[in-house]
Amino acid sequence: MSKEVYTEKEVIESCEDAYNDGYIVGYRVGWLEGVLDSEGSISLIRYKRKGREWYNYTPIVSIGNTSKVFLEIYNECIKQIGHVNIQKYGNENQKTMWHLNIISRYKLKKFLCQLTLIIKEKQRLLLLEAIDILDSKPYAGEYGYVGKCGERLTQIQSNRLNEIWLEMKELNKHGEGHGESNTDRIRR
Repeated sequence: MSKEVYTEKEVIESCEDAYNDGYIVGYRVGWLEGVLDSEGSISLIRYKRKGREWYNYTPIVSIGNTSKVFLEIYNECIKQIGHVNIQKYGNENQKTMWHLNIISRYKLKKFLCQLTLIIKEKQRLLLLEAIDILDSKPYAGEYGYVGKCGERLTQIQSNRLNEIWLEMKELNKHGEGHGESNTDRIRR
């Protein structure tokens, strides 16, 4: 697919090839969907490097848990396409938090195309559309780098990525008073 804007039907149809050569091992799809729907995060991270006037976008699926073994089992079920990382929060009395992160657009598309979610289905479809837009330009890079608008993406594509980011940011809100969204960062 190489268009500027995609319909929901086109996004779903783009999954057919990815689904046929997917990552899910065995018949654990329901369990995988449930864990992602309840413990996971589906996001499009937008960031701007200091001194630049354009945004970069990185699609990411992350699942957090205090059990590293649990996340390693999940990763094994999806043919180890993610990376399990430690993330320490707050004070020493809190449990260590582990995250399974999947950031490769190619792997994310194949994985997400095999799922049907209940709670996060809208985010799944939006992220697949963003991946299709990012993949439409050869300079986009495996992990989401998008250069200056006009050089690599058209203005329409750039605007649509921003719309997707805003919609996902709204869908991923946890409630009032939680501060700045973790999907909007400025890299220094």
